[in-house]
Amino acid sequence: YIDHYSVGNLLREEAKIDSERGRMIKDMIARAIIMPIEVGMDVVSRAIKQSSKHIILLDGFPPTFEYAIEFEKLTKRDTGVTLVGAIEVFVEKEVATERVLQRSRTDDERSIFEKRYQRYIQNAVTLNDWYS
Repeated sequence: YIDHYSVGNLLREEAKIDSERGRMIKDMIARAIIMPIEVGMDVVSRAIKQSSKHIILLDGFPPTFEYAIEFEKLTKRDTGVTLVGAIEVFVEKEVATERVLQRSRTDDERSIFEKRYQRYIQNAVTLNDWYS
């Protein structure tokens, strides 16, 4: 009944493809840089279009207000999906750090996690205001 997509995992899968785009995504993940909107929106759009479920949960998305605006346009224009809400799950930084460092992905090093966490904190208030 529900499809769950981790947008980070979708991007990691795309990064495995030996192409200019795949290498760019891999480099940006390794440096904890937000993907260009057209790349992120393409990955999300394909996931939505492939889903046959009534409810789609996009984990880790949108990362910024600019993405939220583009996502709203996408859902109205291309997908037939209606955005009904956003869920924020807050985890204390120490707990999140411990969980991330226990995974064995190359982009889950402490320095990279710190960059991702700071970006989340910087964008959370604006996104919360937008979706409330």
